[in-house]
Amino acid sequence: MFFAEVLLSCLIEAPLLPPIVFRNHSTSTPRRKAVRESAALPAHPAPAPLAQRASKTRMKLVGLTGGIACGKSTVTKLLRSAGIAVIDADEIAHSVTARGAWGYRRVVAAFGPSILSSDGQLDREALASLVFRDAALRRRLNSATHPAVGLELARQILVAWLCCRPVVVVDMPLLFESGFARLTHPTVLVACSPAVQLQRIMRRDGLAPPAAEARIAAQMPLEAKRKLASICLDNDGDHEALAAQVQQLVQRLWRRAWLHRVVLSPLGLVAAAAAIALLW
Repeated sequence: MFFAEVLLSCLIEAPLLPPIVFRNHSTSTPRRKAVRESAALPAHPAPAPLAQRASKTRMKLVGLTGGIACGKSTVTKLLRSAGIAVIDADEIAHSVTARGAWGYRRVVAAFGPSILSSDGQLDREALASLVFRDAALRRRLNSATHPAVGLELARQILVAWLCCRPVVVVDMPLLFESGFARLTHPTVLVACSPAVQLQRIMRRDGLAPPAAEARIAAQMPLEAKRKLASICLDNDGDHEALAAQVQQLVQRLWRRAWLHRVVLSPLGLVAAAAAIALLW
């Protein structure tokens, strides 16, 4: 893990954005501001030393997280449609636990063949019902999958850096719990009120209230995440309100990335040198 942190510290950019909060306001209010400073939230803690050592011309690694059924997947789609590179930890977890993969073998070794479906794939619903009820089983699952997820995550970050991506968002449900947040800045939280969250997960997953509440309780409380995040997207409203907040976020992320994207890109430098050689 130390080697991975040192490698990432050589690739990622130093923190640039101040703590802010995006709030959802009624669309009927004239001249609605999508971005407001929040005096209620505590100041973001000092950046980690690894991030402080990084140069401002390096890749910006942004952390994205959220509570279950708060709309994080929607934010990911909006970011990708705006041209932001997104690495999805959930997608990685699914790929490394596909049948025959290293993560798959570790999960089967940890839980036994009872969590397999008839076709030999992981029965993800059965596994979820187990781990959401038992913290010890959740830790066992995390221990089984995190090594494979971490390696693939590092590989994708390295590929993004080699492709001269100035901004990369890492979508990670356990961003704060895993400690990965200290390698990212800003950290973005997608949140909503408890009542809205409960209704959404019941409607989305077809769960009864006790089962839905158990899944919410299995995660770090949203209020605790609010205190750790530097940016909060409020998703109590409709899709248009959330999209407006994401647009504001994208503008802030791109604002300081243009120098890397246009001037300092290695491919840009090669292209400029080739043009000079041809025109000389």
